[in-house]
Amino acid sequence: MPATTPFSASLVADVARDRDVDRDRLADALASIHADLAEGGDAIQRHYDDEYDQPYHTTDDGLATVLFIGADVWTQLAERLDLPDDLRAAAERVHAAFARDVMDESVPGSEPLVLPSSRVASLVRAGLSLRQAQVQVLRNEGRSQQAIADELGLDVGTVKTHTYRIDRKVSEARALLAAVDDGED
Repeated sequence: MPATTPFSASLVADVARDRDVDRDRLADALASIHADLAEGGDAIQRHYDDEYDQPYHTTDDGLATVLFIGADVWTQLAERLDLPDDLRAAAERVHAAFARDVMDESVPGSEPLVLPSSRVASLVRAGLSLRQAQVQVLRNEGRSQQAIADELGLDVGTVKTHTYRIDRKVSEARALLAAVDDGED
């Protein structure tokens, strides 16, 4: 299971078995959906906040948000990502099971969609990879590298590498801003 999604390997395996789809294909589809939503999920959330005032829930770790949407959003997402019907149905089932696990509410006539939280999405749009954004959100919460590794299912060395690369990107961005500011004289 690609670790950039909030879904447990056991949940994905259970749904794959129940829906008679290949577990790895489902995991890849879920990863594609999640990566796609890191880019555009905020617009979907703003639309549903403005239009419908439906409940949503950001997970306790701050990495994902569950939002209730119309089936047309799932249709558009599946078409954009060229998901076959069997994978779309299985992915919807995974999202629904995850939603049931993290929140008590639901919206009749709507389907749950699990997307990266707005904090993760804004870091992705600013230039971090999805995994780096997840690491940074947990860093911002004051978690140790070991705690981040445990939360994301990574080796501590991998977390250290992500942390180094994040810090390097931030340093490069600061240097660029300083150079731009120096040119304004």
